[in-house]
Amino acid sequence: GLYHRYWDFSKPYSDSWSVCPMHFRGATPEPYLIMFRPKLLQKMFAGFGAQPESNRAAFRAVILEALAERGNNEIFWGLPATDIREIKSEEEDVSRAELLAADGKSLGTFDLVVDTSGLHSPLRHHRVIDEAKKVYAGSVLVHGIIDSPEDVWPKELLQLFGRHGNLVGAGVKARIVVQRFGCGVEDNRTAVLLDIRMEGGDEAVFREIGIERPTSRKTGIITDAERMAKVKGWVHEFMGDHFDPLWHSVIDSMNRITIRSEYRHGPTELRDNVSLPLICIGDSLRNCGIGGGGNLALQDATDLASALAAPGVFDEVSGKLRSLETIRKVEPTMLERKKEFNDKKDKAYALFDTLSKNGNREFSFKDLPTVFPNFWTRLGVQFCFSFVRPILKAWYRLEASWGCAGSDSTSRVFGNVQAVLDAQKKGELSAKAAK
Repeated sequence: GLYHRYWDFSKPYSDSWSVCPMHFRGATPEPYLIMFRPKLLQKMFAGFGAQPESNRAAFRAVILEALAERGNNEIFWGLPATDIREIKSEEEDVSRAELLAADGKSLGTFDLVVDTSGLHSPLRHHRVIDEAKKVYAGSVLVHGIIDSPEDVWPKELLQLFGRHGNLVGAGVKARIVVQRFGCGVEDNRTAVLLDIRMEGGDEAVFREIGIERPTSRKTGIITDAERMAKVKGWVHEFMGDHFDPLWHSVIDSMNRITIRSEYRHGPTELRDNVSLPLICIGDSLRNCGIGGGGNLALQDATDLASALAAPGVFDEVSGKLRSLETIRKVEPTMLERKKEFNDKKDKAYALFDTLSKNGNREFSFKDLPTVFPNFWTRLGVQFCFSFVRPILKAWYRLEASWGCAGSDSTSRVFGNVQAVLDAQKKGELSAKAAK
């Protein structure tokens, strides 16, 4: 199953974060904070299970392989659905759904359609009410790829990155995140994400750079020397003296770049009394912008899978859908989860915008009254940063010296995942005993 192959598409030891200042002080660059999952706490608490960085393309390939092994499904490529319509039957209580191509041609009729087509879903309006539709979230993302930092980075930066999954430079107007996404120990592929708060979106950025704004995914992947030089030049100019030279070297090492505005869906509600058998999950239900959407989508998929496996949903003889309402019960939970996540992002962005009024700079203790208006909360945060922060750094370095900092295939998984694996194992043992 998927969990048994988890480490085939994940990077060992990568579930730790090194949070750094925009400017390093002293001869040796030092992280401001290290966040990780200590081995002792992993053994004691299920909530500290392994959470490494994973490769989405490989993750998708594992799912497709699992489907192919079942032999009870077909996968079609290059058939984009642009609309859907309800097919009602006098003989059956539950309607069916017909998917349509751009030319109106039918792509087939189905008992249930699960829409996972994301932000640009052409079907979601049949299931939800979203008057704003796609809205600009106020950020532009410069997304770069580095084939292997270990081959091109200066020694000081490599020592800072180590085996961390994320290296973060936190400023109030722009934040840079370096994130591993390779599969296995030898795969060092790494993404660079420069998140810039600015008006005008990517149109303004391309205009300032002086290159034509791409009109497709293919042309949006910048690899040619001329455009790469112009984009890197603009990024260096934007970063200026606000970022340490080591951060500038990260930009120089990128092999390819894309630039895109962050869009997300507006306030979303479920439509009442929809008999069309369409379920939207992940970003199709509600996109919350860049970051976190993958985890939310997996939670949605888990909830939907549990609902589909409930007794009475499908007819045991014909296999047809019998109870759409049973499946519909998970939709409010999925939508509420996205609302809560979106509200947290709104508060964070509002805070960044407030702090950035004094220019592009890094955080300081002077910002604490703005970030934490409550005096006692602020006092607790100051205590953590003054005393807990050095303890965490020392703890991580101790585990690193033992060669066990971060998670690998021997590490504990989350409690709910372990429950699934245990149940499956118990079922296999019971089946063997019955034979």
